[in-house]
Amino acid sequence: MREFGCEATDVPRRNRQAAYGIIVNDKGELAIVHAKRGWFLPGGGIEAGETAEECLHRELLEELGWEIRIQGYIGAARQYFYTQARDVHIANDGHFFTADFMRKVQEPVEDDHVLRWVPILQAIEMLAHENQAWAVRQAVEQG
Repeated sequence: MREFGCEATDVPRRNRQAAYGIIVNDKGELAIVHAKRGWFLPGGGIEAGETAEECLHRELLEELGWEIRIQGYIGAARQYFYTQARDVHIANDGHFFTADFMRKVQEPVEDDHVLRWVPILQAIEMLAHENQAWAVRQAVEQG
């Protein structure tokens, strides 16, 4: 698995499994979400007993109110980071999928997430985590 960021070896850390969607519209723009700590791909943490695909469906429904169709698996990459809000070091194993928005079925549950469509190259520069930018580049290369 590719790794990004600096691993903090002398402090406790929390391992986190997550799933993220790489969704491009017909204008060649990438769906990214603004949350408190910056810009991210839509998705989030995998809950106990949940597959990565199930997580992605749930997260997109919660964050944006959309049903999606997963197209393919891009790969996995780990991002090391520190979150001040929780005062913890994280090793986030992101599992990345290409997907399409199907339809909006509800209002978002998480009102602090704002969807924006951004040209792919600009979006790559905006993403807060290097593993997400890597996954988008992989998706572009795979076509």
